[in-house]
Amino acid sequence: MKKKLIENTLIYSGLQVLQGGALFLLLPIYTRFLTPDDYGIVSVINAMAVFLGVFYLMGLNGAAYRYYFDFKDNQEELKRFLGTIVTFLLGLSLAFTLILLFFGRFILHPFLGNIKYYPYMFFGILGAAFVPLFTIYQSLQQAHHHGRKFGIIKLLNFIVLSLLTVVFIVIFKLKAMGPILAVTLTSVLFFSFALWDMRGRLIFGIDLKYLKKSLAYSLPIIPHSLTGWLAGLVDRLLINKFVSTAAVGIYNIGYLFGGILGFVNCAINQAYGPWFYEEMKKNQTAKVKKFFILAMTLYITLALWVTIFAKEALWIMTKGDFRESWKVVGLLSFGNFFGGYYYFLANQLFFSEKGTRYIAIATISAALLGFLLNLILIQRYGIMGAALAMFFTNLITTLLVGLFAQRLQPVDWDHLLIIKLVLINGAACIFTQFVLLLFALSLGTALTIKVLTVLICTFVNYRLCTNRAGGLGIFNFKEMAQ
Repeated sequence: MKKKLIENTLIYSGLQVLQGGALFLLLPIYTRFLTPDDYGIVSVINAMAVFLGVFYLMGLNGAAYRYYFDFKDNQEELKRFLGTIVTFLLGLSLAFTLILLFFGRFILHPFLGNIKYYPYMFFGILGAAFVPLFTIYQSLQQAHHHGRKFGIIKLLNFIVLSLLTVVFIVIFKLKAMGPILAVTLTSVLFFSFALWDMRGRLIFGIDLKYLKKSLAYSLPIIPHSLTGWLAGLVDRLLINKFVSTAAVGIYNIGYLFGGILGFVNCAINQAYGPWFYEEMKKNQTAKVKKFFILAMTLYITLALWVTIFAKEALWIMTKGDFRESWKVVGLLSFGNFFGGYYYFLANQLFFSEKGTRYIAIATISAALLGFLLNLILIQRYGIMGAALAMFFTNLITTLLVGLFAQRLQPVDWDHLLIIKLVLINGAACIFTQFVLLLFALSLGTALTIKVLTVLICTFVNYRLCTNRAGGLGIFNFKEMAQ
């Protein structure tokens, strides 16, 4: 493994931890200055913005990332290729925005329920329109292995967004409109920066050869992206429809806390992706498989800690009805564990030019199932139903993608380790919650049981990791970097 992988992993992971930590520091502000209804409005608008963003982007960040490795040795060709993508995206964004601003009120009404289109969704659309170019810009930083630059820019983006959110909520008392307006202004600002910084690396115009190649690769990614939306965001819309907007706000707090593992998954995958492509081109997978064991052990251990201590953490960080959100954290954390598993399998398919077709099949199937699960379970079990649907959707998506990946681009992953980790840590979480519910224990005794549980399971995870990786050890990066 190249040392660059370790450096970028640390940068991305550190950035995700910093961002996640800052998000949790904002929770007291959200729960003090916003009602559950206000936070529910923000969650629904954000969900719709992400949905629209799938069509604004058209999966072209995937094409830019994938074909960068083919064109990087010919700078003139690379400029024409990237210029084609950017020019097409700018025109597409303008067309979509005009259509939505004039007709979106009628198109999106079924999703919004009682939430007003103006001003909430209006500014949500504007925010979504300026995101695609910045997404491609950041994908290219990853392809270049510019981890530090990627991290600095992403951190600045988050700082600006956070400061604007606090100012609009606390000082200007804009309530639900505050976070929405903050997203819009931040998107405009960083769109402008990305366009300015890329100006010397693009030849504007559309070359049909490059556009056809890019769309052939990227269009099958759209169903894949929609699956992510269905698995992670459609639940807010259905909770809003079948339960209440306030329930959306409560669920979203639990989703944020249960998504801690998602931050780590994303950070590691961002650094891992380029290195995986390079190793696959050399047909060398030994170190990739060792890194898989290390990462999956880290993921399950983090899911364990978050699940066990969610109630105490959210009791401290939130207030009122928001504290009930701890109930969904366990399912969401383990659902995100399978999300991390999915990243490794999906990279196999993304490496192949034909792989995106199989991802489309797998993710469309899982998306439909996920939607049905949300539709049924939310009406019956409320926010717990949404958490159950997310868990099973992630699990099924991972299984389907894994089946296709092994047929198209085989890698001998240690799947037996995953089964052991899930069974051991899942059983520990269930057993701990069962004991605490069954017996009336003092706070000190309950915390003692929880601490002992996580320490024992963490040690077991470590031993499984070292045994399956041939003595690699969790912190032995030196061997992996050689």
